[in-house]
Amino acid sequence: GAAETVRTRRLQPGEEDALMAVATPHLRGLLIAALSTGCRLGELLSLQWRDVQCDAARRARALVLRAGKTKTGTLRVVPVGQRLAAVLEMLRTDPEGEVLPPDAYVFGDEVGGPIASIKTTWRTACEKAGVVGLHFHDLRREFACRLLESRAELHDVRDFLGHTNLTTTSRYLRSTAMRLERALRLLEESQAAAGYTPPMVREGDSRSSATPVPHALKRARTPATSAGLRTLQPIALSCFSGSVESAECSRRQT
Repeated sequence: GAAETVRTRRLQPGEEDALMAVATPHLRGLLIAALSTGCRLGELLSLQWRDVQCDAARRARALVLRAGKTKTGTLRVVPVGQRLAAVLEMLRTDPEGEVLPPDAYVFGDEVGGPIASIKTTWRTACEKAGVVGLHFHDLRREFACRLLESRAELHDVRDFLGHTNLTTTSRYLRSTAMRLERALRLLEESQAAAGYTPPMVREGDSRSSATPVPHALKRARTPATSAGLRTLQPIALSCFSGSVESAECSRRQT
């Protein structure tokens, strides 16, 4: 059969803020949870308060995703950051101010009942925010890419996502310009720290002066041949410049 198309969609600048501005309180909580943990939507909707580990101050510290509720059938413990902890603090009680019981659903309705689907809510939020072509599952990739861009190790990203191997994680992610630029900067910084100074371009190394003339042309050069070479060099440079501009334009559109 045909190979499965790998999605590469990520949040574009302004889309997160736009979605947060129009989302319902329930969807906002799920958005923050997905972007803070990389959990699948099903894992979040099935999460119960018994699965939330808290410290002595009753502040959420980790989500325990039990084997029966994960796609891979293995238990996974995901740490809770400050942003998500604040959301969980607000969800902890019902409208009467009573703490929800352990079997209540974290991302359920007001009284902790289960919510099976958010399709309509998600579609409505995307339409209001002007966001096109974004799936909720893409937020999982967004979280993983942000982890890598913050210099996290690939095996840590794998463990967050609950993948069984690094190959799956590598296929799942997409290198970004920011990540590649940081990798190059780290290479140059490590070279400088080791005392390595790569040879630099010299002042006379312009393309026109550095372009070698084939030996056969040197022997057979005539006034007409010399004039032809002088004409071709600017044309070649112009084509090279145009190719670079086209490549840069294509990169920006990707």
